[in-house]
Amino acid sequence: MNRAPPPVRVPTLTEVVEEPPAGAGRPRPEGPGGAAAEPDAGAAPFPADAAAEEIVRRIGAELQAHIDRVVEARVRSALEPLLAQATAQAVDVARRELASTLRDGLTRALAQEKSRHRGPPGPR
Repeated sequence: MNRAPPPVRVPTLTEVVEEPPAGAGRPRPEGPGGAAAEPDAGAAPFPADAAAEEIVRRIGAELQAHIDRVVEARVRSALEPLLAQATAQAVDVARRELASTLRDGLTRALAQEKSRHRGPPGPR
């Protein structure tokens, strides 16, 4: 089983990699004894540049979609308890404010009603 040696340097995801000039062939990995390794007879040739770009584009789109789903699921699972807690607190505050407003309104309404029943003092 002949394995090609690992690359000497692998670029990071954020690094810009320069494309070789047009017409420049890719270096062939060296086989045992330092000679260039021959491709396997049964191996399919590397696709043309346009086909390779389409494969890279398709795989990139699939990977991006997968990443989007994973990130969305993780964000949802992280935010769900926080949003539930924030909603419960907001409802509690709204209930207290509403109860206070209702008490104030009721107090004013009762005071107005009392003043109507008393009426102005008349001559006796």
